[in-house]
Amino acid sequence: MMRLKKWSALLLFILIATLVAACGNAKSTGTAGSESASDAESEQDLPEVLNIGYFEYIDDSLIVKQQGWLEEELNQLGVEVNWISFQTGRDANNALLSKAIDIQIGIGDPPVSIAVESKTPYEIFWAGQTVGEAEALVTKKDSGIDRIEDLKGKRVATTIASTSHYSLLSALQLNGLTEADVQIVDLTAPDILSAWQRGDIDAAYTWDPILTEILKDGTRLISSADLAEQRHPTGTYGVVHTEFGEKYPKIVELYIKQLIRAQQLYTENPDEAAKLWAEGLHISEEEAAKQAKGSIWLTPEQQLSKDFLGTSGNIGNTAESLKKIGDFLVDQKSLTTKLEVSSYEAIINPVYLENVVNKTNN
Repeated sequence: MMRLKKWSALLLFILIATLVAACGNAKSTGTAGSESASDAESEQDLPEVLNIGYFEYIDDSLIVKQQGWLEEELNQLGVEVNWISFQTGRDANNALLSKAIDIQIGIGDPPVSIAVESKTPYEIFWAGQTVGEAEALVTKKDSGIDRIEDLKGKRVATTIASTSHYSLLSALQLNGLTEADVQIVDLTAPDILSAWQRGDIDAAYTWDPILTEILKDGTRLISSADLAEQRHPTGTYGVVHTEFGEKYPKIVELYIKQLIRAQQLYTENPDEAAKLWAEGLHISEEEAAKQAKGSIWLTPEQQLSKDFLGTSGNIGNTAESLKKIGDFLVDQKSLTTKLEVSSYEAIINPVYLENVVNKTNN
């Protein structure tokens, strides 16, 4: 009887050990399977299409587009890259609001300030350029308009809610005029060229490459570089729809890497950059090289400084600049409400750029 009990105990021990081992193996297999599923899920957690808005002028994003760098990275993951051209920041804002695009590059301060008031859900992740000689107020040669004060009662074309529009209003104000003193004609940049050639307008405030065209028979009255010296600077930004950025932060960071790569190409090989811009804009390489010098290119480190975006722990002066422009547009009756600087700080998100810079430096 004692021997039977011993055998029973031994068999019970073996049975329990076998079950424990089986459970352990099953658990190990399940863990490996869940890790694979997790990896697959992270790969599958990508959009089918990345829609990027851009403007047809010289900047870092046009190099990225021309080189096909994003396509190289994303197509192999099953993500299509779709580039959509816009003529105005107003149209880009509407596209972001409706989710027709996920990212917009090169959008100016005024449309960003407008987006803050209208609560368009996007964030600034890039501040690649400040505007210099690339935008200017031009009048026809021999028109008798030699000073900004001479524009009173004249037809002046610009693109409403753009950096050029803000600069035009600033130039008028600095010279004792108001928007009511001139006839502002709202046109896209290509339409400004057509109106200029027909003689429908007396002056225009616009940007390259159209600016270069109208300067062939025009006279520059003031540039955005001049206005920056008079405390009315303008710049352009990269913005991402908030929902897209939260869901796909790695794609935003990947795009930033390509923008930095484009900046490096321009710095190290400006002739190659000019060739790419010339092909993209259908202008000569000489014109492209000249126009590229009309903007001030900001390095990632400069963008993360207090003068611009700042850091995630200490938002920079870009918020103050946007507020100043927003307040100015309220005074000009283009906006309705003067907002606190915190409203502008809320849309600046340097985290994407910080992550890229930190990974590059480590």
